[in-house]
Amino acid sequence: SRRDRWLSLNGTWDFSFDSPDFDRKITVPFAWGTVLSGISEVRRGTAWYRRTASFDCGGGRLFLHIGAVEFECDIFVNRTYIGHYFSGFVPVCAEITDAWDSQAENTLCIRVSDPGAPYQPSGKGYASRSGIWQSVWLEARPQTYINRFQIETRCSGIVTIHAAFGGTAHGTLRAAFGGATASSDGDTVVLHIG
Repeated sequence: SRRDRWLSLNGTWDFSFDSPDFDRKITVPFAWGTVLSGISEVRRGTAWYRRTASFDCGGGRLFLHIGAVEFECDIFVNRTYIGHYFSGFVPVCAEITDAWDSQAENTLCIRVSDPGAPYQPSGKGYASRSGIWQSVWLEARPQTYINRFQIETRCSGIVTIHAAFGGTAHGTLRAAFGGATASSDGDTVVLHIG
């Protein structure tokens, strides 16, 4: 489904290598070794990103998304530690609801580490992508939402939908397909079609 409440955080961030001095600017979402980042330094190690933002999540749950960061990161919101995430090519999604103030300016701080460890991808076709190298955005979700789902079909005409709910309350799953409808208060809906 389409999300209506979101905010892109791409653009200019405060930046520094090694410690949170924030003595430079970087353009996100470009790796710090690229010209488009404004840094253009190919190096391994630790860097810090900071930016402020205002966003009213409308009483729902708020999530910070990072399309990809090389290689791992720690996220802080208003000096509250949110967590540690491994990425590389894998998206990061962190719930930041409890640390966010919907009525004020908030400070996001991301510590990125790219140690160049042996377990990191390298070699042919893999250029250095140190830092945040894909889009960053905020997304508001309702208090109860579908976190993920799977659809299973069978030749017998049975369609099973498995859904995992997120948020503060358990959801009700309703489905309609080919004239058949069903609902469930659990995490599975079974439709009999035909």
